[in-house]
Amino acid sequence: MKNNKLLFILTATCIISAKAQITINKNHFTPTGRSFLYAYDNSLRALPSKGPNQVWDLRDLVNDDSDSFRIGKASNCPGHAHFPYANLGKVWYSEPNEIDFWGLTDTALISYGGYSFDSTDSEASHFESRILTFPSTYMTAFSYSGTLRSYPRMVGYDPDTAGPWPFVDSIVITDKMEEKSEINGWGLIRTPLGDFPALRQDVLYRFIPTYKMFSNGVASDPPSGMLNRLNLSTWIDSGFHISFWTNDSASGMPLVTFYHNAGDDSTEDVEWLASAPRAVGIKSTSFVRMQDFVYPNPADDNIYIHPFAAKGTLSMYDMSGRRVMQQEIEGGIILPVSGYPQGAYTIQLVDSVSGKITLQKVLIAH
Repeated sequence: MKNNKLLFILTATCIISAKAQITINKNHFTPTGRSFLYAYDNSLRALPSKGPNQVWDLRDLVNDDSDSFRIGKASNCPGHAHFPYANLGKVWYSEPNEIDFWGLTDTALISYGGYSFDSTDSEASHFESRILTFPSTYMTAFSYSGTLRSYPRMVGYDPDTAGPWPFVDSIVITDKMEEKSEINGWGLIRTPLGDFPALRQDVLYRFIPTYKMFSNGVASDPPSGMLNRLNLSTWIDSGFHISFWTNDSASGMPLVTFYHNAGDDSTEDVEWLASAPRAVGIKSTSFVRMQDFVYPNPADDNIYIHPFAAKGTLSMYDMSGRRVMQQEIEGGIILPVSGYPQGAYTIQLVDSVSGKITLQKVLIAH
């Protein structure tokens, strides 16, 4: 009887501990040099509940598609000069020429924007937002607003001719973003990866266009109706997501994220961490092209991969970024492509020893 009573006490203690309130800070984030595999569940799912002491059982999440990214030092990434405050670079394996720049500080995980490039062009997009602030615990919240970009649209005419509106030289359009975040739940989340103490974060983004009219060098707000006459949108776009964070630093990123629309109580877009992050032996996110190792290009029936890497993971992505093939290789191979639709593809090889990413665009033309 004593043993049974002790077992009951120990079991109850473990359950209470597993669902204890937690606090998340900078130290709970996985450092650079890690790769993260995320899966995507496209089934209809109810949004998880708010409140304290919850159990979110999501062990039935399925893998309808997957992709992975790695986190490296921002200073090793192309385009870092455009984001001097960033110390992290995030690179998806399906889009190796697009880099998200983040900043991890004592008070927040910040997104500064992205940089995309190819052999002929590059572009930096500044989009600053707060991903999470520290410390985060139940009922903490933050708001953030910022300007995404401002640009002029030349008009050069009187929109209503002889009406009351003046001659308009130009309209300056400013895209603004408002963000609101609230930690409104805590408890235990159960996923195919395991059970974790977690916080539930509710996030709202609003993207708001604003306009300033210039007439004879004088700035003013456009009169009512003018924006419609000039075919300028007044639509306010919104985005919502619910993320679950843990203080288990072995995970270091959101365990699960639900994306949904305003007023929806369900979603068909769930992203979840499908495996424990693994170390990748890379010190740089520079990319090497392999046009000398992939031939012919364009290809019809087969693509020949020259044995320039001892071992690696070979993947092929279509123009939408969807992975259509992946296999482990050792040395050179012949890759049959006759069964793929015509179009442009990206072939990517991740060297399992050095971690170097090598890629080349190819055209399949039957």
